[in-house]
Amino acid sequence: MKRRIEMIGIAVWMIVALALATATSCSKTEERTIVGTWEMLDSLSEGTGEFWTFNSDNTCDIFLDGSALTGDYAIDDKALHLDLKGNSNIEYEVSSTDTADITATGDLSILKMNNKTVQLTGNFLIQGYDAYYDVPYEYIYELPDRCHFRKVK
Repeated sequence: MKRRIEMIGIAVWMIVALALATATSCSKTEERTIVGTWEMLDSLSEGTGEFWTFNSDNTCDIFLDGSALTGDYAIDDKALHLDLKGNSNIEYEVSSTDTADITATGDLSILKMNNKTVQLTGNFLIQGYDAYYDVPYEYIYELPDRCHFRKVK
């Protein structure tokens, strides 16, 4: 009789352990990946037509402030680090357009990230050479406050 009670107790504990293991393995975890194509949203949550694509090999293609940039990225829990190069189409008041090689580096803070939206804040240091005026230049491009992106691919 004592042995039977012990066996029932062991069986109950095994059923409880199996139930807990099944329940935790079936729980959904929120995916946190930046890989894919994201569209920047305006303050009304409408798409701006500016797309940022992050590839699984840590390369990216970004449309930023009228410039098409490509380069590398690194990401951790709270920051997105970008090192980009590309061309900028600079329009002058004299109705001519010049193309300049530029570099852009940025350390952006990740405020929110899941499989549907990303929210970033921060700025880029843009550096280049203005062939029209024959001078180097640099400026800070600041993302709109709490900049939102929607995943499109």
